[in-house]
Amino acid sequence: MAHAAAEQAEKGSVGLPAAPTWEEVQIALLAGEASPVVVRYRALFHAKQVAPSPADAGELLERSLRLQSDSVLLRHEVAYVLGQLGRPSAVPLMRAVLMDEAEDEIVRHEAAEALAALSQRSQSPDFDSRMMASELEALAAQTASISLRHTCELAAAGLLMGDADDSGASKIPVCVCQYTSKDPAPGLVNATDVDVPAAAAILADVTLPLYERYKGMFTLRNVGGEMAVKALAGMLLADTTSAVLRHEVAFVLGQMEDEAAAEALAQALARPEEHGMVRHEAAIALGAIGTPIAEMSLREHLHDSDKLVAESCEVALATAAYWRAWEELEARIKGPQASLDS
Repeated sequence: MAHAAAEQAEKGSVGLPAAPTWEEVQIALLAGEASPVVVRYRALFHAKQVAPSPADAGELLERSLRLQSDSVLLRHEVAYVLGQLGRPSAVPLMRAVLMDEAEDEIVRHEAAEALAALSQRSQSPDFDSRMMASELEALAAQTASISLRHTCELAAAGLLMGDADDSGASKIPVCVCQYTSKDPAPGLVNATDVDVPAAAAILADVTLPLYERYKGMFTLRNVGGEMAVKALAGMLLADTTSAVLRHEVAFVLGQMEDEAAAEALAQALARPEEHGMVRHEAAIALGAIGTPIAEMSLREHLHDSDKLVAESCEVALATAAYWRAWEELEARIKGPQASLDS
């Protein structure tokens, strides 16, 4: 795949544009709004790769979060990456962001998800997952934001499940699959195509808690295939119960990079009444898929009235262009070999 070619090139084996250096990453993120959004976005997602250590990457991101004052997109993505890095030192910052009522709800939402991810990666005895779950449940009970409430409920459920796992009362399934992200809920262990209808039914069951529906969602992602994509794409457009759930559906469709999802994602992006977090995630997913339909949809919303959506389309188009360049490189590399083989 082009992704493999890109990875080799970024390691220096192919003489084409490489990843930003550690110095360039620091300059971009610490410059804040003085640096273009696309440059900061790329720097953010290369920070762990090029940093001298994960600790250095985490320290930079913790310092840089508040500097992205002009961009909800970047602040919430910094929170996401901090959650994935798993450094306990990020917990106070994520808690402060979550509790900041002046912060955008999408950034607060990501901080809540990050706290759950951090706790599940933390080996620190100072991290009390039950206390954190109680804080999240309390915030869920009092916030006026439905999306933030749903996120806090999900994060609390994940924390309590993880705590039960540590005590031996229950076990959290581990995804033995190609996806390395720390997810809000686990998919079914050893699921196959046979499990797709049941997983789709769980995802669609509005009587179930969101955490259980998420399990169905991640089972579909882990299994993959035409029927799984169809079920996820259908739920993206049909669900009316939770913007948080729909945004996660868009996220996993982006992870799957299946072209069959492009039409549904484009429709979600085109809905002006849809929550910004869903439209944002649909845009990012379209950038990962990178088909002509995907890019056309992104261009149509490049100047959307919702700044989060507009910036998401901008970085998604840059992502699509990046992978297209590697596909062209791969084709050139394979061309001479194909001629020799024939």
